[in-house]
Amino acid sequence: MPQARNTALEQAFWEEERRRTPVPVRVACLLGIAAFGAYYFLDPFITDNVEALATTRAIIVAAHILILAFSFTDLGKRRVRILALLPCFAIGLGVVAVTQLAGGGASRYHEALLLMFFAYPLVVPARPVSAGISLALITLAYDVVMVVTGTTGPVGV
Repeated sequence: MPQARNTALEQAFWEEERRRTPVPVRVACLLGIAAFGAYYFLDPFITDNVEALATTRAIIVAAHILILAFSFTDLGKRRVRILALLPCFAIGLGVVAVTQLAGGGASRYHEALLLMFFAYPLVVPARPVSAGISLALITLAYDVVMVVTGTTGPVGV
């Protein structure tokens, strides 16, 4: 016998999710802006490809600023599931780009991807399937970029 759905309870749940999700998304965006901005000052000590990394970091920070602005719009508040995944992709794909520019698996930046995998789901709520697919796509992007550009390793020490 199928269970009756409690539509009032479901509606209350979705309303609370719409109300609460933008705050951790904003925190994730601010953390992304701070992290990608702060590591700009370390790039000269890590790689010679400083100019390309600076341009890439500027693009990544701009993406975070746009997502942050989107979180304040009515559309962003209505589409919280999509909103919750945007910083994940911005941070994850940003780390992929920075890692490749800094030498791939031989750089220290690839470790930031692992940190993002563990930390992001703790900061921003997402459905397990959505989070799993997002992280799998970022991992696939990392592997494809590193293999295609020939920067797979050796893994940095």
